[in-house]
Amino acid sequence: MEIRYSSDCVSRPRVSVILLDWSCRESFHILKYLQEQTVPRNSFEIIWIEYYERKPKPIMDWLRDTENSAPPILNKWVVMENNPDVYYHKHVMYNIGILLSQGDIITICDSDAIVSETFIETIHNFFNENHNAVLHMDQIRSVDRKFYPFNYPSIEEILNSECLNLIDGKPKGIVDRSQPLHFPNYGACFSALREDLINIGGADEHIDYLGHICGPYEMTFRLVNSGKTEVWHDEEWLYHLWHPGQSGDNNYAGPHDGLHMSQTALSARRTGRVLPLVENPAINEVRLNKNESGNGIRKMLNKGVSNIDIEKWKISEESYEAKGSKVGYSKIKVMERIDSKQLEIRKILRNPYIIYNLFRIFILKTFRRLNKENKKKSNTHTHPGTNNSNLKVSSVPTYILAGISRMRFDARYMVGRAIQCLDDLDEMNVRTVSLWGDSCVADITIYLLNRKKNGIKSIHKTKKAAELYEGGREKIVITSFDDVEEKTKILKKLGIEPETIIDLW
Repeated sequence: MEIRYSSDCVSRPRVSVILLDWSCRESFHILKYLQEQTVPRNSFEIIWIEYYERKPKPIMDWLRDTENSAPPILNKWVVMENNPDVYYHKHVMYNIGILLSQGDIITICDSDAIVSETFIETIHNFFNENHNAVLHMDQIRSVDRKFYPFNYPSIEEILNSECLNLIDGKPKGIVDRSQPLHFPNYGACFSALREDLINIGGADEHIDYLGHICGPYEMTFRLVNSGKTEVWHDEEWLYHLWHPGQSGDNNYAGPHDGLHMSQTALSARRTGRVLPLVENPAINEVRLNKNESGNGIRKMLNKGVSNIDIEKWKISEESYEAKGSKVGYSKIKVMERIDSKQLEIRKILRNPYIIYNLFRIFILKTFRRLNKENKKKSNTHTHPGTNNSNLKVSSVPTYILAGISRMRFDARYMVGRAIQCLDDLDEMNVRTVSLWGDSCVADITIYLLNRKKNGIKSIHKTKKAAELYEGGREKIVITSFDDVEEKTKILKKLGIEPETIIDLW
């Protein structure tokens, strides 16, 4: 491992921005945008972590140009020098960044994103007022190819381009909370107090997070389990421009929910686990001893990479298969491990009863989307008193075709999440469960429960939320595929404790 560059800050920075590369970045523009912030440059530091051996010429040139005359383009540059055969693990890089950081606040963001000039100031202001929270910022994604190769467009130019997730000037994940785990981009930008990250053991270095299926959100879920509040900023976000290979195309993907959220991270969210499955040894030492001054940087970094398994972290194509996936608005192919759970899901999806209930879900989902769209059009275009209760016929084919194109992905996702939920409940030794939500989703869950024959002895299905308060069940599972946040609020208003509520997603 080489510390390619290190420049101590004149004063201790408030924020440490950690940016990653695994010899994949074509453009390093985020470094330029970070030089144009509304707060003084010495109030934050920039740490660039390279997983392999690459030393990009643009960074070297910028460092040479700024080192003696102005604040450097970055403060620390680590080249980990891993063998090309060892697949990248972002969580190891997160931990190296955390160990090297001097700031009270850690920010991990997409290293080929664009940030506004108020980006760092927004993070400062948020943590001035919130000491018990973890902050996420969403991302507006443009697919307009006129910006490639990268040509430093203004934010106004980006907003006027072809942006797929832009609603009323904001990212869809901020405006539409019907699918809070999948509409916002959990990997776009994450900020938390360094002390809090040390207390939860840093990023989890389990092999399930190897490759594309990973992200700082696994720390978010464990921070929430430790008592922190997850917050999505509704006035500041990042921007991302189209480039080849975006969204993890042709990367290895570990276990996920069918929509590229880590299955292992989602299990932590459900079970309440706080510490990582595999803790970084150097982070562990800091957490237990709370003394970093006695260890040299080199010794600390060497310990920080000691979990890297040269043999197990190699990916041989013979053990994996290429699978088509849809991530947000992108269709990609990823390499996935052929395991028993995937084979089990395939078998279940051929069952006539499951097919029948998946068709029920498709019909229900389509009509809900049509109704939602129709209400939006009515509110926008209809004058008071005008009767516009009929669905727009022209919208029906569009939504049906869109639904059909997603059916295979949705089916695999729903069955996989139900199986994982039951496994997690069994791990928590839960024996009595109530199901509340959509009957078709509940019926699939009950079928899978009977098929798996795990430790759950009693299951109660209801459509009436009021019955749940008197049910005396250990856990209440929201069996619904949308508006989960709204349903959770309903249960909390009934006096049901948050730790009792479980959602499938």
